[in-house]
Amino acid sequence: MKFTLTLLALLFCTLATRAQTYYYINTIEVAPASPTTTDDITITLQGDLSSTNSYISETSFAVNGNTVSISVTAGAQGIGIPVLTPHDESFSIGMLPVGEYFIAIAGVSINDGAPAPQHEFVVSQAIPTACDSLIVDHVQWQAFSDTAIEVHVFNNSATLFDYPGFVLLQGTDSIARENVNYFGIGGESTHTLTFVDGAIVPIGPFQAQLHLWTGFYQQQACIYDLTVDFCPPAPCSPMLVYLNNYGNAIINDTLDWQLVDGDNAIVSTGTFALADAEQSDYDTLCVAPGDYTLSVTNDTFTGGQPSFGFTVPGLYSSGNEQPYIFDNLPDVLSVVFFGPCVDPDNSVTDTPSIPGIHAWTASDLLIINSGQDTPIGAYILVDVLGHQVRTGSIQGSTGTLSLGGMAPGAYLLRTSLGTLRFVHASGQ
Repeated sequence: MKFTLTLLALLFCTLATRAQTYYYINTIEVAPASPTTTDDITITLQGDLSSTNSYISETSFAVNGNTVSISVTAGAQGIGIPVLTPHDESFSIGMLPVGEYFIAIAGVSINDGAPAPQHEFVVSQAIPTACDSLIVDHVQWQAFSDTAIEVHVFNNSATLFDYPGFVLLQGTDSIARENVNYFGIGGESTHTLTFVDGAIVPIGPFQAQLHLWTGFYQQQACIYDLTVDFCPPAPCSPMLVYLNNYGNAIINDTLDWQLVDGDNAIVSTGTFALADAEQSDYDTLCVAPGDYTLSVTNDTFTGGQPSFGFTVPGLYSSGNEQPYIFDNLPDVLSVVFFGPCVDPDNSVTDTPSIPGIHAWTASDLLIINSGQDTPIGAYILVDVLGHQVRTGSIQGSTGTLSLGGMAPGAYLLRTSLGTLRFVHASGQ
């Protein structure tokens, strides 16, 4: 009998050891407390470990229909003090559809003591705000400027966003800012943001914030987290040449056009044709960034108010435009095209942030000119991290600075005449 009792005691101890609870769950918290379809939901289990040597070895969750299944495995290792130790476990569930949800908790060596109501939560349909309904279509380079970018938006709300101004930031640094020129954003609009003085323009994709202010920058309205790439990979740089009739008179005629580059070489030729309801025509060209001149001519073209010019697909970035004059002579219009971005590879140099000092790269040399008879004087070359990489002095109004051995990237050249940004490409 004594032997039997001893076996039963050992068996009881073994079962008790196997059934040991190492994690007591006291509370289940859902955040936010009243989630909507646009909220990232987090479920947190709040409780106590049974001793100082207890720990959570494994966790997981799964969403199956309207059930959020959470699994927790607890254990103990070594010798600890048998005191309750507060411990929380959080699970990032993400966004869920509208519905009522049940939290099912299972695992090893745990005790789910949370009240029954805390195992349920409801996800409701989100009511979009005006900012949610203002869709940022793209943030890209202004194809006909080396000092500006464009923000293209669609406003699907009834909010006007009066006297809007966009600001693009990387971290806490402002990169570009819009001069207010709209009464409001009533539908689709394209906004031009000019780079601020001293801004280091990021190369490659970067995380940015787009801030929208209203009332001439009196009130911040919206903030958007974006991934921006000013120089996205592209097989070519598309540019459009076009002819529009802005008058009431219908034109049924054609007009020949010719595009030449900065070396006066013919890039492309074509014909604009207007007929009946089609009072606009264009041709899409794939060209390298650079200087271009468009000439148009027709001996008999009359009537209406035709104008010709340059733009890009989507009509976002607009270049120069001028009316066509009926004088039997070719009309010409010039433009500088920067393509998808300002980059050393497209042979277009940056404009200095302060007028009067100019610089351009040639191989591993930076050529500097003051634009006047004033000597350039002392200079400091700074990389994007603010480190000084070159110092020196140029006694004349023109000088060269070796870029040999420098890593490719954006740099600031600071002189007494001003500060300018340039991009070193080769790094040889």
